[in-house]
Amino acid sequence: MDDVNNNETDILTKNGMRLNVKNTCFLHYAPAYGNFTNSLKDRNFIRENPEVQKAQKERDAPAILFIFSSRKEETCAKTAEALTAAGVSVIEKREGGEDPYLIADARGIRWFAFNCV
Repeated sequence: MDDVNNNETDILTKNGMRLNVKNTCFLHYAPAYGNFTNSLKDRNFIRENPEVQKAQKERDAPAILFIFSSRKEETCAKTAEALTAAGVSVIEKREGGEDPYLIADARGIRWFAFNCV
């Protein structure tokens, strides 16, 4: 995912903190024991990273998958830091490489909105 874009994610955590995450290429929700939804645009990510789906299928809680632009890979680390500080568990992350991503435990999130520009 190497396009740098203006996509943003707004999050309200269960403890009342509000976060704004910039440079989110894609955002996906998965229920407990379920799959992350995927669109035609990012199907390659899901296909090339099967461990992401496999790990979620075994979890008994919902999760949110953030996929970041590889040109803005520092966003992944900053997002993980902000989520952790806001009381949201970060389950897994890959900060470097072609497709930086982060998986957050959705139990700590009250609501989220993804603005795809």
